[in-house]
Amino acid sequence: MIEIDYKRIPQWLQERNKLNQEWSKKYKALQLKQLEILGESKSTYTFQDCSEELEKLKNSDEGAQKTIFGGFSSKSIKTMENLLKLYQKENLHLINMGQALVQVLTYDIPGIKKQLILNDQQLQSTEQRIIDSQVQIQNHKLQFEKQCKKHGIEGQNIEEEVPNMILQIPPLFQEIEQLALNNQTILNSIEYYRQFSIYTNPSLDKSNIVTHLESFVLKGNQKPLDWEIIEAPKTEEIDWMKYIQPQQVNIPDSELLNTQFRSNLIINLNELIGFYSARLEQLKQDQSIVNFDAQNKLFELSSQELQNYLNILHQLLDKLISPWLRQLLQLKSSVKTQQRIIKNLEEFAISIKKSESNIIHSQNKIADLKSEQFKLQNQLRDLQSQVRKMKQFTEKQFTDLFKTEIKLIGCDC
Repeated sequence: MIEIDYKRIPQWLQERNKLNQEWSKKYKALQLKQLEILGESKSTYTFQDCSEELEKLKNSDEGAQKTIFGGFSSKSIKTMENLLKLYQKENLHLINMGQALVQVLTYDIPGIKKQLILNDQQLQSTEQRIIDSQVQIQNHKLQFEKQCKKHGIEGQNIEEEVPNMILQIPPLFQEIEQLALNNQTILNSIEYYRQFSIYTNPSLDKSNIVTHLESFVLKGNQKPLDWEIIEAPKTEEIDWMKYIQPQQVNIPDSELLNTQFRSNLIINLNELIGFYSARLEQLKQDQSIVNFDAQNKLFELSSQELQNYLNILHQLLDKLISPWLRQLLQLKSSVKTQQRIIKNLEEFAISIKKSESNIIHSQNKIADLKSEQFKLQNQLRDLQSQVRKMKQFTEKQFTDLFKTEIKLIGCDC
């Protein structure tokens, strides 16, 4: 048995004087002849293809037409027979089959395998994009829920819920009023501070000492006579969502809605807290009852009394300056703030829809890639099957020519 490297068929034939030195020119001329005889559609036919085509013609109705001498009368059959003889005349049929094997094994099959690898990589990256988009959706939903929780809304209808947030202001004001209204501890702290202030500075006017706090404790959160709580829009302020027009929600007017009144309350409370904190610190240092006038028992206060004053004053101040209340009041005073909150929340919904759209696009791409993979795999199997047949056919041609078994090597695919 003789083994031949399929890539070295021309050299192998030349070494055994079975191929003309000018074979290349003659082979090109034969290719042009094939184009002339068979036409453009069959110009790429191999010697094997032509042989199989001849067998089909012989087994067709054309093959049944014979001359009086028993030969084929079909012009197509005669043309194909003549072409095959031209190939075999100088062993160019072996060159033809060798080049066909080189084309399939060196270019066609590797090209398909490379495309299969590229498609696999695209499949993996596309599947990863789906996972990333799903993670993004989950993160956007969590952030949306977090923001809704922060703003105290459910998030079902944000254009309605955001303006309705200001409806939480009256209950908060009510808590502040309930804590302060007629609170004797606060009133005592005010009275003590006034007497102390006037005692140390007789020129002070009693009516000017923490009067806003006293009024609020005695009268509660009354309705103001005439003041406007809505800030005029600033011309330089950016209109974040000009198309969003939150519905207008009204709540009862009250003194606590007045920024200036709240500021005065906070100033009064800080004034008292600063005073009693200093008195308590002095008491701790002296380890005795605070008594700035030994002859006046009215000004004696124990550390527990001082701490009680501080506790109630701090409670009231904390409620007045709570971040949540400040946010609601800002929302109440500015439609732009409502628009920004709505816009920010809607951005999450937009991002979620975008990620969902990306998932659909990626899923469609995966379907297309898998369809292409299926076609490429079928093409690869067909080419591999074709190579096996071409190998067997070419080996038979060599064996018939040299009258000994010949095998082609390097054709594994």
